[in-house]
Amino acid sequence: MTRPTKKQLEKYLGKIVKITIFTNEVICGELHQTGEEQFKNNPSLYYRMGYYFLINPQSFLFRISHVKKVEVIEDEK
Repeated sequence: MTRPTKKQLEKYLGKIVKITIFTNEVICGELHQTGEEQFKNNPSLYYRMGYYFLINPQSFLFRISHVKKVEVIEDEK
């Protein structure tokens, strides 16, 4: 299994995804990246560039290097 590239992961931004990280933990939620305008009032989600996270429920910050696998559960409505 090959890890997704940054470009591959970013095509899932705003979609409901299931992500397997390097510890084999599976997390699910809506994929976002730090620096998005809608998170400008949350410094840890806005100013730390180069990270990704899920909302609904909210996950921890992670980098592309932490992702083993990503798959779409549901497209954004």
